Amino acid sequence: MTSPPIAQVRSVLFAALGLGACRAGSPEVASSSAPPAATTLVATTLVVGSAQSASPEPPPRAQVGFVSAGGGTGHRVSGETCAPFTVERGESRGHRCATDGDCDARSACHCAEGGAGTCIPARCRNDSECATLPTAATVPECALVQFTAGCGSDTTPGFACRTANDTCHNDADCTNSDVCLGDTFRGGLHCGHNSCVKGRPLYVDGRPQTAAIRDGDRWTAEGWNFDLRDLSADARASLAETAVRDALDEHASIAAFARTLVELLALGAPPTLIGETQAALADEIRHARLCFALARAAGAHVEPGPFPEALAPFAAPEALVGSLARSVFRGGCLGETHAAVDAATRAQEARGPELRAFYREIADDEARHAALAWKTLRWLHAREPAVVACIVREELGLVAGSEDSPASQTRASSVLRALVLPLVGEFLAA
Repeated sequence: MTSPPIAQVRSVLFAALGLGACRAGSPEVASSSAPPAATTLVATTLVVGSAQSASPEPPPRAQVGFVSAGGGTGHRVSGETCAPFTVERGESRGHRCATDGDCDARSACHCAEGGAGTCIPARCRNDSECATLPTAATVPECALVQFTAGCGSDTTPGFACRTANDTCHNDADCTNSDVCLGDTFRGGLHCGHNSCVKGRPLYVDGRPQTAAIRDGDRWTAEGWNFDLRDLSADARASLAETAVRDALDEHASIAAFARTLVELLALGAPPTLIGETQAALADEIRHARLCFALARAAGAHVEPGPFPEALAPFAAPEALVGSLARSVFRGGCLGETHAAVDAATRAQEARGPELRAFYREIADDEARHAALAWKTLRWLHAREPAVVACIVREELGLVAGSEDSPASQTRASSVLRALVLPLVGEFLAA
């Protein structure tokens, strides 16, 4: 009989860390309904942090091309002009902006009620752009919507065109605790809930980044022949969409591991850790090419375009340990673990030996990458114990908070209890 996906990942993950199957607590104990002590501790820490005084009110906005519909919704008639801002010497501008010109090509400047501007993801910048889409809605709008923002995070605002294919107009149209979300791949809106970013994303200012897609086959791996003839046209289209999303995530992971490699070198990491990180980077190149090959077999002939976000500034030397620890815990200890369980689940559900072998390979690699993240975190903890322990508690608190909604009480909760919390306990007790 085939083992459950979480048990399969647990076996590979714990073995890579040199832990016995029961040493960090059994899955049955970890998945009990009682709230874990680590989660309770973190929640208390976050409540204290949230009581800090708020920053001063920003000045009012000068001009707005945004029509509010109330409740944080609305649409963008034209570009917005937000309050001016200043950047001190040596300070990063981050996502602050006054106009769209301060943002990259995939973002737009949106003014808060007080006037301060923030660059947010944008698949459109004004209503007129939406009128040109083949799937344009009867009344084209570049709507302010919510996008999923990653594991343990709230949704993040962004702009997307309403289309004739939308399954919702606002949250009231959704059921089962789902909300109306923007679709970052196809555009438009659909009902869903915030879920974990799977794998090792590249985070820039706390947001996971991926490259834009373009037509092409240069990233397609050779030697894998996916036989999808038994799938219906709709099933192939769905698989193509999933494969492209996965491929872009794997492609972004290449940048994430490359940056981690440089950061570890800057901190004087041992050669074993450097070597394992370099090997994981090579795995992600192979994963990206395999996912693009699967996408092509399903009918999507695309490849990643330029990825300038990979050149985002590194943390200052004095903040590097903390910055890397946060990235490693969020993208590795959490993200890679979720990716491994997701791939193991897909392997069990896959139709055909090629797909099953493909997903099994991904699952085993991602479990080893999660183990590498914990090894890296241990090394960072040995350098700055208080800083790293605090960051782990903060990140765990964000995840625990996101698990409170009914929509999240599924696989993500099980992964957290069975695979992450036991290792957090081991880590904090060390």
